[in-house]
Amino acid sequence: MSRVQFKGVKKSFDDVEVLQEIDLEVDSGEFLVLVGPSGCGKSTLLRCVAGLETPTAGEIHIGDRRIDELEPRDRDVAMVFQSYALYPHMTVRENMGFALKLRNTPPAEIRSAVDEAADILGLESLMDRYPKALSGGQRQRVAMGRAVVRRPKVFLFDEPLSNLDAALRTKLRIELKRLHRELGATMIYVTHDQVEAMTLADRIAVLDGGVLQQVDEPTKVYGNPSNRFVAGFIGSPPMCFLEHQEPDVVLGVRPHDVALGRGSVEAVVDVVEPMGHESFVHLQVGNDRLVASVESPPTVGTRLMVELGSPLRFDPVSGLRI
Repeated sequence: MSRVQFKGVKKSFDDVEVLQEIDLEVDSGEFLVLVGPSGCGKSTLLRCVAGLETPTAGEIHIGDRRIDELEPRDRDVAMVFQSYALYPHMTVRENMGFALKLRNTPPAEIRSAVDEAADILGLESLMDRYPKALSGGQRQRVAMGRAVVRRPKVFLFDEPLSNLDAALRTKLRIELKRLHRELGATMIYVTHDQVEAMTLADRIAVLDGGVLQQVDEPTKVYGNPSNRFVAGFIGSPPMCFLEHQEPDVVLGVRPHDVALGRGSVEAVVDVVEPMGHESFVHLQVGNDRLVASVESPPTVGTRLMVELGSPLRFDPVSGLRI
């Protein structure tokens, strides 16, 4: 049983409250992504699970065991960091098997576990190399392999792809989804990249200012955001907000829901961003700004009418969905 439960978890550094009363359950075998801007508390929450930080209040459970009072080595979790943290004087095989060696695992069992992880992650041809001879993507796969061989109850990932270029991030996202499918393990993944969150997660937990804003499946968080922050953070390009189109209401519109050349709202084309199969057209709408995603963009300076398809409505003070 590898369900993770956060019960009223708080964390403060001196007089700064970083986490505020986090209540959250991660199902056994689930891939949960903690997402939010820098400083929102997502990495702190992950570090509380790993034992690298101690909650100021509340409890953390894995299965039927409370783990926030245990030593990190006794929690049966494995963490993959942004910085790889490989031992430079050890080969790939030695790096992957080192934690098992510290446990006095028999050499034959270490070799079997390392070979199995290498097969899952496509590292078989790299086993005798040292980290300096590996690319960034290869090093991160070794770091993941080091976690896999331990077969922990819970895998923790702290922005593991943020140091990689865009192409490598895409490739490793696919490998992470495959890894989760093959292992069936509970995984908690931290990122500030909402594209990673949308593509990887079974469920997304959105944090802002140490407060849990919404927890749900990616499509539901995207299509049914609970407040203005979630609506603006999830989606690429993000949702646009119109402050001056209706009295006492903020309208939220996704770029793909904006139609050009028809409707009752007058706009002026300000900037066009060609993206290949589509273009992002930035529009000035009175005192508001709007982005439309279209296949055939108009030229800068064009005046036209736009239609706002299915806008969401938010309270201008609380930011809550109306």
